[in-house]
Amino acid sequence: MKRSLALVLGVLVAGASFVSCGQDSDSSSDSSSSAAAETSASSTETATEEETTESTTEEETTEETTEETTEEETTEATTEADEEEETTEKKEEENQPEQPQQEQQQPAQKQPHEEPQQQQPQLKYKNGKFEGKAAGYDGDIYVTITIENDRITAIEARSEEEDLSYFDSAKDTIIKNIIEKQDTYLDAVSGATYSSFGIMEAVEKALESAKN
Repeated sequence: MKRSLALVLGVLVAGASFVSCGQDSDSSSDSSSSAAAETSASSTETATEEETTESTTEEETTEETTEETTEEETTEATTEADEEEETTEKKEEENQPEQPQQEQQQPAQKQPHEEPQQQQPQLKYKNGKFEGKAAGYDGDIYVTITIENDRITAIEARSEEEDLSYFDSAKDTIIKNIIEKQDTYLDAVSGATYSSFGIMEAVEKALESAKN
């Protein structure tokens, strides 16, 4: 009987120890599980923060890369546009025909040419009738000459000589030669030398009085 009671007590003590050990084990397991959960949660948060940071960094890097790429593309597009404009301008310049120098530099307007007024030549003698007198063979000889534009157009002569035969033979010939040659230095008529020189001298004196 005592032995049976001792066995029962031993069993009960062993069961109580087992239960106590189980509770401690459960408590230790719960603590380990809580610590593991907390560590896992902390790791998860850390991983999440790292992923978030990496994602943000990647987005920022992507944005910077995109901006740089956009700027480069814009710069390239602008450069290409400028090059195309320069090429187009060069082609237009090459296609344009060269304008003559006269068109590039407009000639000065020519002033209307005014013809100078033709001045009347200065006449040596006046127009009109003029008289002259000179000595003949045995008397004076008188002449009246007509002048038009420096030319002797007519001569009238008379003499106060006593013998008019010499004067008459010289008059027609000398007067004709003076008008034809417009000169008073001529050869005398043979046989009427004094009368010839008298007529020419009288005409010369008439011309002297007609000078301007």
